[in-house]
Formats: sequence, C-alpha cells, structure tokens
Amino acid sequence: MVENKSLYIVVSQTGTILSRIVKWVTKDKYNHVSVGTKEDLSDLYSFGRTNPYNPFHGGFVKESPTSGTFGRFYKTKAVVIELPVPADVYDAIVERLHEMYLTRELYHYNYKGLFLAYVGKTREKKNCFYCSEFVQKLLSDYGYGMKKDEGELVCPNDFVNVPGGRLIYKGLLRSYNAAREAGAVKTQ
Repeated sequence: MVENKSLYIVVSQTGTILSRIVKWVTKDKYNHVSVGTKEDLSDLYSFGRTNPYNPFHGGFVKESPTSGTFGRFYKTKAVVIELPVPADVYDAIVERLHEMYLTRELYHYNYKGLFLAYVGKTREKKNCFYCSEFVQKLLSDYGYGMKKDEGELVCPNDFVNVPGGRLIYKGLLRSYNAAREAGAVKTQ
C-alpha cells in the first residue's frame, strides 16, 4: 500500500482593498489561494504581496496564518482543504517549493495576467504567476489540478472543491491552529 501525506490548500479573503475589489468584480467569496505542506500551515506558498504594506509589489512568497499579509489583515476568512497525495508526490512538491523559494527573485507576480483573467483571457509568461494560476500549475504538474475546459480559467474559489480534497476548517485563518489544537480540525 502506498503511503499518503497531505498538502493543505488555503483559500482566503483578506479584506484588503484589492481583495474587496476582486470580490466585487468576481462575486466569489474567496480570492486568494495558497498551498502548504505542514498541518500547522507554517509553510504556505503562493504568489502575493512581498511586503504586507505594498499591494503593488508581488512575487513568490512564503506565508503564515499569523504574520506577513495574513498577520496584518488578521480578520482573514479562510477554508482549509486537506489533499492527500502519495508520499513520493508530496516529497517532489516539497522539494520544488523549497527550490522556488530559494530562487524567489526569479519569480514575479502576473499582474497583467490577473487583469486578463477577469476578462476571460490568458497570458502565460515564464516564472510569472498570480496565486490560482500558480497553485493550478503546481498541482496539475503532479496530476492533482482542477479539470477545466480548454481556455477556462481556475479561480481561487474553485479550490474549495479541489478533486480528492476534504474541507477540514472554515473560519478566521488566525484561529486555525487553536482550532486544530483543540481537536476541532479533523485531518486524516
């Protein structure tokens, strides 16, 4: 039997001015997605603000429920999805995320692609992503992405229903670990 490990998909709404604009345009409840490899979410990765106080400078970031942008916007609402994957896939994803973080200066936020996504167009550029574009590519490269029709875009809200995933938490992101420690989060 193949040993499974879990990835954690965090779909969130920070309440920043930009996120409220995106929410108004898309009508989606959530508009940011991150992927983590630890149950305590201490190693979330995504494309977002590199400085919590500057929404116009983004790139590949390591996030935490209690620091950075999530720490600044402490009323961030989130759902946490547990996604079991085989141990070898998990190890490959951990290695890839680690390598990307070590070379994070090579990666950039896909501002133009984000704008085009909301008008139904795509723009791919090497090492340039917005959050859902990155998480989709990462998961798809290992056979776990969202299935969409050709040309159809994946939005953060879509990851609430990632195939094979299981909702383990819904509430304030900063309260996730307290809920987990109290046994209110049910992981595998």
